[in-house]
Amino acid sequence: MKKTKRNSFLTFIFSLLPGAAEMYMGFMKMGASLLAIFLLGFLFMFVLQVEDVFVLAEVLVWIVGFFHARNMAKLTQEELELVEDKAIWEDILGIEGIKVSNSKLAKWIGGLLIAAGAFTLWNRLDWYVARAAEVFIGDWAENFVYGIPRIVVAIALIVIGIVLIKGKKARVDGCSNDTEKNA
Repeated sequence: MKKTKRNSFLTFIFSLLPGAAEMYMGFMKMGASLLAIFLLGFLFMFVLQVEDVFVLAEVLVWIVGFFHARNMAKLTQEELELVEDKAIWEDILGIEGIKVSNSKLAKWIGGLLIAAGAFTLWNRLDWYVARAAEVFIGDWAENFVYGIPRIVVAIALIVIGIVLIKGKKARVDGCSNDTEKNA
């Protein structure tokens, strides 16, 4: 598909759905990747029933998608033809492509899939567990049982944040030690 400037009103309307305006202008990889991120975020939120935790991330994806589309629409035809059609994460994150051959990435994806499966299973079984807990323990147990997925997600986010901060600190400390050795 040829990359072309299109009707500005329709481009604006399509920019309300992340990725749609990019596809309308002929950037299929860029638009499809942005739309996939947006829709997968909703799928994750609603399947795991953790809307309150990730709704801000979805709003952020929508804002980025809207302004990305508006900036693309403002380009001249010559500038538009120079833009390479590649996945949105290649542009924003500088990732050349997602390769699952990397063992660390494969472990993360596997862990996320296991967590998603566990949360989905829990959402199907929580009513039964809450009823059993209510019978054996009392009324307060029902609220606790329903809150377990949110508690687990919150703990996982905190742990991931700590790991990322420690990893960044280790890389910074390693760089400063290397500089001191070379001096």
